Amino acid sequence: MKFSKLIALTLVALGVLVGVAGCSAPALSAKPTNATEPSIADYVAAELRRMPGVESATAMQLPLAPPRATRPPETQGTPGSSPRPAPTLDPWDAHLWKVQIEVILAAGVSPSAAATVAKKERALSDRFAIGGADQWQAVLEAGTQTGGGDTDTSPRRAASIVVYPAKDPQRVVQSARVTAEVVEYPGVLSFSADTQVPSIETSTTQQLADVYDELQKTAPFRAGADYWADGGRVRIADVPDHLTDAAVHAILSAASQFPNAQFWLQTPRDRDHWPVLYVAKLTGTQDTEIAALFSAPAMANANVSIAPLPYIITAVAGGAPSLSGNFGGG
Repeated sequence: MKFSKLIALTLVALGVLVGVAGCSAPALSAKPTNATEPSIADYVAAELRRMPGVESATAMQLPLAPPRATRPPETQGTPGSSPRPAPTLDPWDAHLWKVQIEVILAAGVSPSAAATVAKKERALSDRFAIGGADQWQAVLEAGTQTGGGDTDTSPRRAASIVVYPAKDPQRVVQSARVTAEVVEYPGVLSFSADTQVPSIETSTTQQLADVYDELQKTAPFRAGADYWADGGRVRIADVPDHLTDAAVHAILSAASQFPNAQFWLQTPRDRDHWPVLYVAKLTGTQDTEIAALFSAPAMANANVSIAPLPYIITAVAGGAPSLSGNFGGG
């Protein structure tokens, strides 16, 4: 009698454990009750297309391991036997698929609407994604499209934000907010606010000068950034501890004044090294003109308090020797 009760109690306990385990395990098919789309990718894309501020939302869903037809064991080796049909993969079982989502924001979308789209795209990714970047990738793009057509480059938007598998969802939302604002500035060719070092490229030096002060008001750029203009003729690596806004504007002004010259400000991103401005590709007397401009006493106001900004003028046409000095002289 005692033995029978022990068996009964054991079976009950096993049933409870199985029931608990069954409740905690994720369902293989993740189809929402209100879904009318045929797959995860179609459902996610449809949900995102409905949102204000979205120009387009596309999705691809590819099998991780395409199913193959097999022969029943009892017929293997039998002449004329037919293979079993390949099994059908459940299009709602995220374990079986690699999914890629791409959302493009409409021109003129407000920063708040862009943030809402990013939040929704991330929430949908968190809902369905399994396996991290190996199985789920989601990006949010904005801005003018360049490349493609008759060019040798693939078409791309000015900005692309990794929504998933980015580690910090809040940073994704903030990046979308900033991006929607910045890509509307005239001449912005590329922009990134969600990388370790933010960056921006504009068509002309003047367009970069126009947008620089506005960028300094945004959180990602206050800690430093990379600035490019005019096809890379102007490059500035900004580290705020080592460089003032006045120095950046002085460089951009000189670059506009001497449109053939190359201005590269290189700043190692550590506190043990200091920036150096390299100026090259000059003609005639431009070397002495630029040296006089940067060494003028008034330029001392563009230096940080610890040390002046040095410049080196090289590669002058005709083989003239290099010139070097500091902003403000000395």
